[in-house]
Amino acid sequence: MSDEQILNRLATLIDQMSIWGRLAFGITCLERLCAAWSANQGEGIRKVLSQFWSFWLFSKERRLDLWEEACDALLPEDFHEMPSLTGNLSLSWSQQMVLHAVIENVWLIGSGNLYGGFRSEFTREPTIKVISLLQNHGIELPDVQLFLKSPVSESNGWGEPHPPDYFRG
Repeated sequence: MSDEQILNRLATLIDQMSIWGRLAFGITCLERLCAAWSANQGEGIRKVLSQFWSFWLFSKERRLDLWEEACDALLPEDFHEMPSLTGNLSLSWSQQMVLHAVIENVWLIGSGNLYGGFRSEFTREPTIKVISLLQNHGIELPDVQLFLKSPVSESNGWGEPHPPDYFRG
């Protein structure tokens, strides 16, 4: 199966995932990318990942405004911050750009529907972008079935607020 066929198949499955399932998938992709590129050594990236994963707590308490504020304070402004954020000073320029794009798209998955009703396309497109970025750089994608456990039919598209371990097979 070609990368394009895989991407089309995954896009169909993404449509079946809740926002929380899509975000958990995106965060897991970011974790895999960081591990593959030894970009998970810095305290900054660990804080970003932890804050992304805390979405379930804030959604459970319906305080996504606080989640958004906390993410804004941690997220890098541009790709030049990647080496210090990740603790890997030997990341190539291209790797810095890709890592920044993945972080930005995971952020868009989580923030795409914060202040309105569920609109699938707001979180679908950045999820597809994360998949495409990982595919283009030879990073293995997580098993999508783990994230389909949070279907779009739950909580008006948001999904139930499950802790991160729920998605870790």
